[in-house]
Amino acid sequence: MDETTKFRMAIAAIIVVSLAISGIMVTIIGYYVGFVVIGAEPGTITTMHIYDVRPAYYWHGFYGVAVMVQEFSITQRYTVDDYGVDLLNLLFPCLEYGEQHEIYAAPSPEIDWGSVKPATPEFIDEYFNITMSYMGAVNTFTENMTVELGNRNITNVPSTHTFVKSGPQQERFDLGILQDGNGVPIFVTHIEDFVEGFTGDVVNYQLMVARPIDEEITYYFFTDPFDSCPEGWGEREPPGNVTGVVTDKATGAPLAYTRVIVGGAMTVTSNNGTYHLSVEAGTYHIVALKVGYNNYVSNVTIFPGQETVKDIQMEKSQEQAKVTQAGGGGTGKGPGKAVGPGIGPYLEKPKKREGIDHFISTKEVKRTMRLNQFYEQEIYVFNYANKTAELNIKVEGDVSDKVEVDKTKLFVKPDSHESFKITIFGRGVPGQYNGSIKLFGTFDDKIPLQILLSSKEKLPIEALLLDVSPVTLRIYQGSLLKFKVDLRNLLTEERYNVTLSYYLKDPRYNLTTFLGRDNYPVKTSLSIIKSYRVPKDLPLGDKIVEVRADYLNVTTEARTVVTVVEPFYMYKLFGKVRVWWLFVLFALIILLTILIIYVRKKIEEKKRYHLKVAYKTLPQKGPPRNVYIGKIAESNKPAYFDLNKLTTHAIVAGSTGGGKTISAQVLVEECLKNNVAVVVFDPTAQWSGFLRKCESESMLKHYPKFGLKKSDARAFDGNVRQIQDAREKINLKKFFRPGEIQVFTIDKLDPRDIDVFVTNTVREVFHEHFDEAQELKYLMVYDEVHRLLPRFGGSGEGFIQIERACREFRKWGIGVLLVSQVLTDFASQIKANINTEIQMRTRDEGDLKRIATKYGKEVLRSLVKATVGTGMLENPAWNYGKPYFVTFRPILHSVHRLTDEELAKYNKYNQIIDDLEYQLEQLKDNGEDVFDLELELKLALDKVKSGNFNMVDIYLETLKPEVEKRWKKLGKKPKHREIELVDLREIQRAVEQARKEREKYLKQKQGTAETKATAEVAKQSKFEVVYSGNQAISFDNGLTAMSLNELIDVLEAMDDETYARHVNENKNDIADWVEKVVGDAGLAEKLRGKSRVEAIEVLKLAKMEEEKKQTQQSKSTQSETPVESGEGGSEGESEEEIFESDDSFDTSKFDGATATPKQEQPLSGVSEENEEEREQLP
Repeated sequence: MDETTKFRMAIAAIIVVSLAISGIMVTIIGYYVGFVVIGAEPGTITTMHIYDVRPAYYWHGFYGVAVMVQEFSITQRYTVDDYGVDLLNLLFPCLEYGEQHEIYAAPSPEIDWGSVKPATPEFIDEYFNITMSYMGAVNTFTENMTVELGNRNITNVPSTHTFVKSGPQQERFDLGILQDGNGVPIFVTHIEDFVEGFTGDVVNYQLMVARPIDEEITYYFFTDPFDSCPEGWGEREPPGNVTGVVTDKATGAPLAYTRVIVGGAMTVTSNNGTYHLSVEAGTYHIVALKVGYNNYVSNVTIFPGQETVKDIQMEKSQEQAKVTQAGGGGTGKGPGKAVGPGIGPYLEKPKKREGIDHFISTKEVKRTMRLNQFYEQEIYVFNYANKTAELNIKVEGDVSDKVEVDKTKLFVKPDSHESFKITIFGRGVPGQYNGSIKLFGTFDDKIPLQILLSSKEKLPIEALLLDVSPVTLRIYQGSLLKFKVDLRNLLTEERYNVTLSYYLKDPRYNLTTFLGRDNYPVKTSLSIIKSYRVPKDLPLGDKIVEVRADYLNVTTEARTVVTVVEPFYMYKLFGKVRVWWLFVLFALIILLTILIIYVRKKIEEKKRYHLKVAYKTLPQKGPPRNVYIGKIAESNKPAYFDLNKLTTHAIVAGSTGGGKTISAQVLVEECLKNNVAVVVFDPTAQWSGFLRKCESESMLKHYPKFGLKKSDARAFDGNVRQIQDAREKINLKKFFRPGEIQVFTIDKLDPRDIDVFVTNTVREVFHEHFDEAQELKYLMVYDEVHRLLPRFGGSGEGFIQIERACREFRKWGIGVLLVSQVLTDFASQIKANINTEIQMRTRDEGDLKRIATKYGKEVLRSLVKATVGTGMLENPAWNYGKPYFVTFRPILHSVHRLTDEELAKYNKYNQIIDDLEYQLEQLKDNGEDVFDLELELKLALDKVKSGNFNMVDIYLETLKPEVEKRWKKLGKKPKHREIELVDLREIQRAVEQARKEREKYLKQKQGTAETKATAEVAKQSKFEVVYSGNQAISFDNGLTAMSLNELIDVLEAMDDETYARHVNENKNDIADWVEKVVGDAGLAEKLRGKSRVEAIEVLKLAKMEEEKKQTQQSKSTQSETPVESGEGGSEGESEEEIFESDDSFDTSKFDGATATPKQEQPLSGVSEENEEEREQLP
């Protein structure tokens, strides 16, 4: 996890904790605590009035429109469960003309109106358990009012008042308290003229009621029960008509299902917003009510026999927080602090609006019938309560012998409906019969019955059977309502016209919508299907479709029930989450998943490297010697390298310009930074750039990508020495200095002498007697090591020494780093002792084939497309032994080698200092104290390392005369240092010794391999043996089989055409491979002349026989133990377990390359100039 990710996670954690604390504080505090800034001027006195306004927990307010609708006979009620203020429009069946009207609210449906009297504030406080005195009735009802109830004037009623919004605060709506003889409290207010109430809505009443804390209470609303509205009032001839369209004032859209009330008559607008009412002539208030809109109130004048057009525009209501306030800190006029908005903000709980708990589809039954006729009618009962209604049904009155019901009990589940059927028989004596159908149980209700029974001569016959049924029982808001109407003419010899009227009734809200009217001539029978689009805001629930047929002065009705439901996608899960939200969420998830897959695919297509990397198995940041070398290719993940792995050596290979030298130098830089002594044998003098810091802009521009700064560029301590003779003796112990790099340039040597030089350096290590070490202490770098190969001009002798070094240097903590253009031609014994391979981009066919065979074509494609500076790194300990790609960081030292002039100066001054050092050793042998001279000589050498040759001259100007003076004092002449050469015969003996040790090693390896092979016979069948390299069988369709098991799979996946190209009359590649490589001539003979399918069967049968044979022999062979491994490889592991050897290596090349040279000639090879260009990172 990088630092940026950690920082982001920390910020996210802080935000989450802050939100959690905020939520807890909101929960604990419960309401907002704010602050106020007062702009007071200095030197003045500012007066602040602070008001303490508190919620009125014990009170609830109502406001709205109270009007008369003659047909509305339901007692309205409202359940209060919290404090607040709600809109409640009230409809009463009678408001007597010319009288002052009141609204009474009581917590009981039954009131003894004859015993009503003024109540006391103390009674109200006690009844509702109001314990907070500042909001009690005693502090609120401090005025008096008069109420006219029937013929009685009730005076001295304790009262208060509420204010309205417009104009100055006036006592606009009074509010009093009464009680009946049964101790039921009654709150009363007068219905006033229409005004703009405190919410901005048009109202004609405001009312406040008390409530107990934490309890629900249901209030019932009444007007004066003694008001008289004579039957037929509002229906006198001749009536007038009022019609119009109700629209949204802002958009002009028609408003369906809007209640319009004029002169005690009410209707509901149609789908297109139209309405039509017939009322008695006169001037009236016209009221329009719709949920979500402000109440509309205006005046309209109706003229006899004329139609008045009155269009209505309604404004949407503005949502606002409302709260009831009552009480105060002291007594006085008014309710304390008024009813209205003012404290908050707070969220008001949603309230039920003008609801009823049940509805009966038929309010009354009036029927005129002939003798011996019968009539059937289905009656629906709707239950809106939250529990099942259990009802008993009984017929009462003098109609009981003429009316029968099909059920005596009815069970109606919550928010559903049930029906029962009544049958009326025309029997008995003609006359009028009255009675009722009584429903009692969970709730009580009655359906009045009136039957007028006449003789056949006095009553026209009913000649039509009418039936209505829904096409679809469940419909959606805004969808088509379809129902079927069946008509059957009982007078088959007579044809007559039928007028059909269609209505949609909402029993819950007692609303009726006129759908339309049709005329049809009926002779025999007729079936029609009607469809109407219902409004999108039609309330959910059961609706009644009613059809009325008018014909021959007779009216027949039929009803059916449909249910308005939400579409499935509008359902709510857990009462909160709509299904379509989940659909959208799932769609987004699917879309996001597809997008991620698509983006990843595109990113993968653009990637150069497709290898999987197990990051946890790679070296991690932390251990001191896990050093940063760059980044995992095409990622932001840092790449680390364990320097101690260099004790098992490393090789960096790649073509010129691929970045192999850069990657090797990155490893060397990290070694130097970790106090490892480094010696480089450099054929190009390129490594001399370590002594200067990087100043190349082409390299510096890449620093930020790897978290480096330009100030990180640096030079490294070290020195450069020119090798003039391949046999020059190099005291490596002297040059192995911790944290320093010693570059020995061998560019002056003849290419054929490089083998001798390499042999010489390896020989010196064995002569130095280094102490054993477990960790990396020294590193020897051989650059351009491919020059030792015969095809590059070398004799191959040097590789024998390299092989010996890789096998034995580890125990002294000496690592070997080889830099080469190719890797395939290296002896398998060298590669078996090198644990770390870094393969940069290459064009060598041998290396490409080796990579494809060993790692697969995917790795090969990635390597071919690799950018400069990116290479494939493989170590058995990392990434489960699989290779992965690393983009190496830029180098810190100079990308350029030192100039020939600079190298000449280094060589010149190194020779002078070496000579002076040699003379000082002689002086010490002669008893001279040379401590001060040695100190000065060391300072001069330090200046040589830093390239400050002017200071070197200054030191030498004093040092050389002083040394000469000492010799003169002794009266002797010094011996000057000469380059010591190693005898060629010693080098040749070293080669012979290395060859013998190699032969011994190979024999030991061969014995180990044979022992292991014998042990594996019992465990591994020939079908499991893997033949890698050029021993595998390849087909021209790109498939390769490296074992008999794989051959079976390849043949099953192969088509017959490909098989025919390899197996035909002229050749049989498969049989030849089985015979020559697998070594099973018998199986090969069975495969000849076989088709592809037959060859598969032959192989499978042979495999079954092999497995059976293996099972029988396993007991006798499983106890053999393999021979221990030799010197090379990791401790406790054989070299084969560490690295897979290259079986494709041609041993004849090795034997030819290591033939013993003649004694009188030096080791030689073909000379070839191959100076590598300097690589730069991309």
